[in-house]
Amino acid sequence: MAPPGRAAGAAGRAATVPRLLARTVEAVEERLAERSERAWNRAALGFLVAFAWTLAVASWLLFDLVTGELALHLDRAVGRPPRGTRSTWWRDG
Repeated sequence: MAPPGRAAGAAGRAATVPRLLARTVEAVEERLAERSERAWNRAALGFLVAFAWTLAVASWLLFDLVTGELALHLDRAVGRPPRGTRSTWWRDG
């Protein structure tokens, strides 16, 4: 027969294992949830950056269209320097 202290210790360890397992499972689930949240945050931030760039380019094109600059950009002849540059000012006089 085992001494009374050892039997109580074994029973205590047997009761501790399910609690330890439950805490471990809870910790693993929490880490997986945090990893999933980080991935979602990264994807959402990437979408927002792409959306912001899209809006910036679209508003730039719209502004150029409204002011008439877009027509000048599209009508520019190949090989000719853009209007308002130093070489045009020097050449025109």
